Amino acid sequence: LFMSTFAPVKELMQMCDLVVCNGGTPMTYLALSMGKAVLGIPSNMDQHLTMKHLASLPLVQSLRSEDLSYKNISNSIYQLIQVMTQEQIIQEMKTEFSRWNSLKIFVHEVESFAHIVDTSKGISQVETTKNSEIIHID
Repeated sequence: LFMSTFAPVKELMQMCDLVVCNGGTPMTYLALSMGKAVLGIPSNMDQHLTMKHLASLPLVQSLRSEDLSYKNISNSIYQLIQVMTQEQIIQEMKTEFSRWNSLKIFVHEVESFAHIVDTSKGISQVETTKNSEIIHID
């Protein structure tokens, strides 16, 4: 068991089989892209929405913070361990979640937005760099 307020997540995640987190998108998606099981314990709305969406996946279990108990945590971990023995499921999750290049998608969306802004009033210059556009607003 390792706990920290800040940690080199990718390096640590390579050493574990199960990630227990708040169910937020960044940690959950990273864990799934690395083929790790996730026990999410959400407490705010975006975490609850992420867990609601992902809870149907075989490598994900979600427990609401108000439902935390030794029994519920143990049952969730037990269910995840059963799935973690199935290599095919782990490979499918890794493949599905690692195929999304979020940086590339983000840059594309920013560039699309920059093009829309460029066609409206108030823009004096759009300067293109290697990966993005810099917009100068009057």
